[in-house]
Amino acid sequence: MLLLKIFSIVAFVAVAVSVFVCLKDKLFSKTREQSTEFPGLPEFPSRDAAESSGSEEEEMLRKIYDDPVDAIVEPNIEQKNSKTVIDTVEESEYFSEEESLFEEIYQEKLSDPTTTTSPDFDEDDIRATATKLGIPLVDIAQVKWREDLIILFNEELISQYRILPFFTHGDRLFVAAAGFINPDILAELQLQTKMTVEIVLAEAEKLDEALKRALELFDESAELFLEGIEDGEMFDECALTSEIDDSVDGSDFYNELPIGNEKYQHFNDSSIKNAREQPISTFGIDVNTGSYSNVRRLLQSGHLPQKDAVRVEEMINYFDYDYPIPKTPATPFKVTTEIAPAPWNPNLYVLSIGIKGYNVAKSQLLPANLVFLLDVSGSMNWGNRLGSLKSALLLLMQQLTEKDSIAIITYADTTTLVLESTPGDKKAKIQLAINSLVASGSTNGGEGLQLAYSIAKQSFIPNGINRILMGTDGDFNQGTVDVKSLTELVEEGRNSGISLTTLGFGEVNYNDHLMKELAYAGGGSYAYIDTLHEAQKVLIDQISSTLQVIAQDVKIQIEFNPAQVAEYRLIGYENRALKQEDFKNDQVHAGNIGAGHAVTALYELALVGSSGQRLEPLRYADKTVTSNHEHSDELAFLQLRYKMPGGETSELLGHAIYRTAVVTSEQASERFRFAAAVAALGQLLRGNTYLGTFSYADIVQLAQEARGTDEFGYRAEFIQFVNLAKSISSIIK
Repeated sequence: MLLLKIFSIVAFVAVAVSVFVCLKDKLFSKTREQSTEFPGLPEFPSRDAAESSGSEEEEMLRKIYDDPVDAIVEPNIEQKNSKTVIDTVEESEYFSEEESLFEEIYQEKLSDPTTTTSPDFDEDDIRATATKLGIPLVDIAQVKWREDLIILFNEELISQYRILPFFTHGDRLFVAAAGFINPDILAELQLQTKMTVEIVLAEAEKLDEALKRALELFDESAELFLEGIEDGEMFDECALTSEIDDSVDGSDFYNELPIGNEKYQHFNDSSIKNAREQPISTFGIDVNTGSYSNVRRLLQSGHLPQKDAVRVEEMINYFDYDYPIPKTPATPFKVTTEIAPAPWNPNLYVLSIGIKGYNVAKSQLLPANLVFLLDVSGSMNWGNRLGSLKSALLLLMQQLTEKDSIAIITYADTTTLVLESTPGDKKAKIQLAINSLVASGSTNGGEGLQLAYSIAKQSFIPNGINRILMGTDGDFNQGTVDVKSLTELVEEGRNSGISLTTLGFGEVNYNDHLMKELAYAGGGSYAYIDTLHEAQKVLIDQISSTLQVIAQDVKIQIEFNPAQVAEYRLIGYENRALKQEDFKNDQVHAGNIGAGHAVTALYELALVGSSGQRLEPLRYADKTVTSNHEHSDELAFLQLRYKMPGGETSELLGHAIYRTAVVTSEQASERFRFAAAVAALGQLLRGNTYLGTFSYADIVQLAQEARGTDEFGYRAEFIQFVNLAKSISSIIK
């Protein structure tokens, strides 16, 4: 009886499936054409036809799944999701004995379990695989594949594994391949993209042609790939090298180094300087905090950050150190210095220089002309980037009043003025515009910037705040894309009185380098928004410093007294180093300080006669250094130059640092010790050799003892991340 019931159920399901297939064929028979290359296959939309489709995404999805080769439909194929050909074969309950034999033929091609590339298959192999297993077979020559998806995988992955990401639906990424994909490779792709990767098959010759077009997006790789194709060879490795410019002159154009698919600016750690040979150190201030929250995101994902993702000064400046505040805006900031033994080496000292900007209450902020420039390209769909950006802007919207105005511009394939300049109290209208945003297409950020500056100029407020807030993953892949050209465009805007703040979102293909450099060139700040909590910090708690500038082109120059200081090392600020003569040159741009902003710089010092000196003595140098008796008790002399907002001529402040200011480790303030802990973590993550045996555990202890009141919990969170970095590091080792 039980067998009879099972047989009845199976028969009913078989009839239902047959009826469904018959009705479906009739329904789509008028719109479906057969591929001349592969008879019986669905024809994928051409580039022209796809443009006129009512719903390109749904049409593509239907054609991938609803019409497998020879109408052989695998049960539950829509729920299969990330199954590879190999995974599908292992689900033996879906296949007949004949198909099991078919599996054995193809397993021979994967006899080496460490295979990392797709074995070559001829047309019959591919066709048979697709037919027997119900895997979609794509005529890739007819597919309108999306260029914005190419950068999900770097050029090395695309060429080495011979794969082409071409379509997304929700959190599913469809990837065309010419054969089997090793499960380990699939896991790597899914880890990089944070998406469910589905493999479809494509005829090898057509796939190679598509890959040639795709790799033209990567200059060096494209040349290598084309050479390999012309030689009749597919190479397994791409020697992808970028020539590194080791200089840290702020005027230089830095190469972008892809870390996976994320781009960071390469730089080397500052070296130890001999105070007799180079007594003067000069740099422009940097109020960015993006590196800290980006590093936090990487640690939370279970990865130690690449060293170029770690900028120690941005990690230090993420925290508030409760420096004394200037009493009047006439002198826009106050300087606080402190010197005590270095926690990582008792024979060395750390000099802390803290600058605190004059604070402005939210209610007293100048009228603001704001232009939101929002990336709505396809890449902003991944990981809810656009959703996070919209939430952040809705928070900022609540801070605006009738004296403010806001415009919204979006960019993807094209640039659109979504909201004309609108008074800040028209919140329903603004909210409607923000909530209406959807993401698709490629990324033409350069065109978006041009329109944003044009709109900002039309609504310019003299003696007010004129600022563009750009929210993006930095993934520019259309129009103007190189950092140098884009920063030149932004500098022109800054010179006309319009600042630029960049808010970074997302991962995998994130361009940290571009976000940082655009903000610096635009006279604004750069923040990475990894959580809504971070958006609250940047756009609500620190709104005054985010929007209103109180001092421009702020530069620091310190001259060390060689009679007291033998060696010094600036911790961080490698990308903001300036030439000595740039300090007085008012044409040389430097960072701006916003209302209430704090900036901290740390120097490591070896005093004369101490055992902390690490440089070899010079053979021919005079070993005695005489000091001007008038300044013999000074360790160094600190100078700052800045311009008042809108000013063209800089003003100068001087501050002597005396030997008598040195305190013991026990006397060092909480702010000093916590800043030293953050600096130590940054240096440890960068892998520099200056910390000796100072460990993650030592950093935790130092930070815990200096945690203080910690009103918002940022310091407690820092301690958690040090412990997380320690755990990840121990696993890697």
